[in-house]
Amino acid sequence: MKNILYSIMALSTLALGFTACEDVPEPYGMPVVEDNGVGQGGGGTELELTSAGTATSPYIVPDIIAVAKQMTADDVKSGVYVKGIVSQIDEIDTGNYGNATYFISIDGTTTNQFEIYRGYYLDGAKFTAEDQLKVGDVVVVYGDLVNFKGNTPELTQRNKLISINDPNVNPAVGDGAEGGTDTPGGELVGTGTADSPYNVASILKVGAKLTADDQVEDVYVKGIVSEIQEVSTSFGNATYYISDDGKTDTQFMVYRGYYLNGDKFTAEDQIKLGDEVVVCGTLVNFKGNTLELTQGSKLISISNGGGETPEPTPGEATGDGTLESPFNAVAANNEAGKLAAGETSTDSYYIKGKISSIKYTFSAQYGTATFYISDDGGSSNTFYIYSTLFLENKSWVDGNTQIATGDEVIVYGQLTNYNGTLETASKKSYIYSLNGKTVDEGGSDTPDTPDNTTGGTLDGKVLTLTAAQLGVADKEKLSTVTLVDGTTLTFEGGGNNNVPVYYAAAPGAVRMYPKNSMTINAGSKTIASVKLVCNNYNNTLYNASGDVTLAGVQATVDGLELVFSGINASQATLTDVSQTTSAPSQLRWEQLVITYAE
Repeated sequence: MKNILYSIMALSTLALGFTACEDVPEPYGMPVVEDNGVGQGGGGTELELTSAGTATSPYIVPDIIAVAKQMTADDVKSGVYVKGIVSQIDEIDTGNYGNATYFISIDGTTTNQFEIYRGYYLDGAKFTAEDQLKVGDVVVVYGDLVNFKGNTPELTQRNKLISINDPNVNPAVGDGAEGGTDTPGGELVGTGTADSPYNVASILKVGAKLTADDQVEDVYVKGIVSEIQEVSTSFGNATYYISDDGKTDTQFMVYRGYYLNGDKFTAEDQIKLGDEVVVCGTLVNFKGNTLELTQGSKLISISNGGGETPEPTPGEATGDGTLESPFNAVAANNEAGKLAAGETSTDSYYIKGKISSIKYTFSAQYGTATFYISDDGGSSNTFYIYSTLFLENKSWVDGNTQIATGDEVIVYGQLTNYNGTLETASKKSYIYSLNGKTVDEGGSDTPDTPDNTTGGTLDGKVLTLTAAQLGVADKEKLSTVTLVDGTTLTFEGGGNNNVPVYYAAAPGAVRMYPKNSMTINAGSKTIASVKLVCNNYNNTLYNASGDVTLAGVQATVDGLELVFSGINASQATLTDVSQTTSAPSQLRWEQLVITYAE
């Protein structure tokens, strides 16, 4: 009953909003996009939002979708708040993972909904019961915003619920992108982005909601230097305060921050009282009582006596990909950008840079690491080193020297255009040198065992592939995979917010949802038949109730086996055409068998 009441309240608010206006251009106060050449993320547009994505002004769903759609596949907007009504629940895992994947919308319907991917319960606790979250609940969620593969706005995994059914939360109304004036320091300005930095009043209000354990990354703040505590030319950093008016009454600390481009300070007069600055860094509430940008922030711009410092010059491509002249990150992106989507280079290249951020240090399951590099270790002009092996082309193991941001690496391997993401090809590169060393002196000397089963096994005209042989990480959303004989599998969402995903839980399975598809491209070979062996979990047969087609032909169902005969084509698309929404509508296959024509 409570859930219904909240939904009615939200819809009532919308109805009042509509009757107050004679001309409403779009429902639910959708953000207006004006082509004024300013741009947020390179699109040449500026969004007019009614919410700011902060603790005091969580995004409404239309706003967060609009913001995400201007992000690239590599962008991450950290520390975002969003509110809405739970419109669909895909999964609540009460086992080891304790997370949930669900959708929210402004009115509780499945129209214009937004994905919360593998999020945790209140305070970041794990879900322990499926009824802890229900369709119709009004929620506020905190996490990192991404546009997955450039087409799926979502809060990525490890987000957390802030509140459920708080009567003060109205999911249909934005709380203002700039807020009010009830904070010491005056008017609230900005949203904390590069295009709209917080002023000091705003960052103090946002920071007041943080606990000692919270942090918000990549926050931009603008102010006038009001006090300088120290400029250390030994360590190359500075501790100073900024305020909106240059006075010390209401100021904010920038703790041990770096100069422009993240360079070290080399002279004390590089920053002075009265300078107007924009700074980017991580916002924390140190020990619960001191708001600051913590150590490692950097100046984005600084005015010196009224003269604005020029914007940093974007990095230039250098190197030719040889050991003597490795590609830098910009050149590696340029080379990978020559590839078509899904294509991998036939040549291998040397790429040199400093680690700017780390996605994971190493995966014990796959023996690889994933991180970004740039020329200076900063966040600009980066290249994605995906699923790379360790020194000497060995798998990563416990005991290897660990990598850290700032480390200088040379990576050798093939490049790929992974559906628009330019990166090293999975497990087809390795770290040639780490801080000048080509051998891990403290690690294991056990040579890497070649994985001859990745991509399946070919016996004459029959290719057999288990889902576990796809060579992808657990819960990875699938795109294009190349099999042992060169045949490719390309996965698509087909308009469903849920796209095909690999789950490693024994025995390993690919999950495909209604409208999802998998295109098999055998190149010069002809496909005679295809068989799928599906998953049986908790007495549910995940064979989409047989509602699967391949090249337009309905499957022949034999229990957990789906068989497609008489294909006689080099390319064929398999689609889950189920019209239902219950669990059996999913196609979860553990094994794929392709038989080629003689």
